[in-house]
Amino acid sequence: GIEENHPDQNRTDIRFQLTHVNALPSRNEKGIFIIIEIGNIIEDVRYNLVSLLGKQIPSYDILHSRGYNLAEEIRKSNGTLLVDQLTIGLEDFLGQISLNDKLPQIIQLGLLVHFPIKQNELNHAEIISWSNRFHCPDLLNCDFLHLFRQSIQRYISNYRIDLTACMQESVAALISVAFEYPNTLISIIFNHTFQLSFVEDTEILRSKNIFQQKELRALYQTILTFNFQFLHSNKSIKSHALFQTLLTSLDINVMRRLNVNYFDIFTCDSCLLEIIRLIIVELCIHENLLPYELWSNSKLIEQGSIDVKFISYLLQGKYSKLKFYLTKLDLKKIKKISLIYMEYICHVVIRRSTQILSCLIACLSDRYNEENLTIAIDSYLYRSCPIYQMYLYHDIEYLRESWIKMFHSEGNPENQLRFLENLFN
Repeated sequence: GIEENHPDQNRTDIRFQLTHVNALPSRNEKGIFIIIEIGNIIEDVRYNLVSLLGKQIPSYDILHSRGYNLAEEIRKSNGTLLVDQLTIGLEDFLGQISLNDKLPQIIQLGLLVHFPIKQNELNHAEIISWSNRFHCPDLLNCDFLHLFRQSIQRYISNYRIDLTACMQESVAALISVAFEYPNTLISIIFNHTFQLSFVEDTEILRSKNIFQQKELRALYQTILTFNFQFLHSNKSIKSHALFQTLLTSLDINVMRRLNVNYFDIFTCDSCLLEIIRLIIVELCIHENLLPYELWSNSKLIEQGSIDVKFISYLLQGKYSKLKFYLTKLDLKKIKKISLIYMEYICHVVIRRSTQILSCLIACLSDRYNEENLTIAIDSYLYRSCPIYQMYLYHDIEYLRESWIKMFHSEGNPENQLRFLENLFN
């Protein structure tokens, strides 16, 4: 639940905010717009030129895209410098677009941010906190979009940029999936930190007499987003016996260094990658997984050195595609048997993550009491690793099927006993 703050503690366990999304696209929209994505796990910023195609499938086409990382002095500076750099990058991006992709003079612009934000309308956003790569304290709790508009007026004169919307990743994932599957009521994001969004269908709200209109295009009335960013500080771990039994010394070490909570440690991409790296290093030190001369001079000992795509190719057994990433790690001379051991390590860590996530997802889906509920899930590991998806799907199906058997066994004691035997054996 939400605990009260102590006088010397200025942060809460759960931060949540309302986001109003009153309608999804009607799928009649056509035209070109730009999306700037800020703060994802792979790169700091990405510019996308997108064309809406109406009712075609797929309903959009990415015409041009470019992403890169910002210098640390920009990511951790005053807010004006960061915003101006994003605007200068936008101007450069527009200048690189081919003449074949003729741009309108008025361009719609949307922002997709990977930070917790507070907003009461789509064209207003206040950043609540930053990820560990970004840190611009003066931008917190002020209208980020207002500063962006001012910067655009200063730096871009050839086009009129209409900054129409800002979306946080958990809400964006929910809406983008609901565009194809209207029964999407929950989204779960686990890239940097664990985030959860859920909504009520307008049919439910209409049944409660909240809406009287006969014609209502809106799919959702209110989206409630939970950011579990400050869920239980390190000091309170001791008071939570359940999580204390699940946490290992490696987990606690990563929690403290990355300043994350125990939900993040079990689920988030950045945390799982770091845990995998540390386990590999520990096995190198104590079990001679790799020769000392190889691993001690490699980048494996550096925090954040393991790439998501490296894990993806490793789990898929695509060893030929690992050469680029092994070169970056200075592990070109690694033997295939060592890569197989690393693959097993990934399976163990990911298996634990999917088991915890599946329990949460099964509980959330049961809240809606709908058999065909769609849940939007977004993480780079989930998207890039078929094994991750398979584990999670299998675990959720097992839990949901078990519950259905448990509560729909038509009162037959023999069936109930058989079910319990299967469950606990």
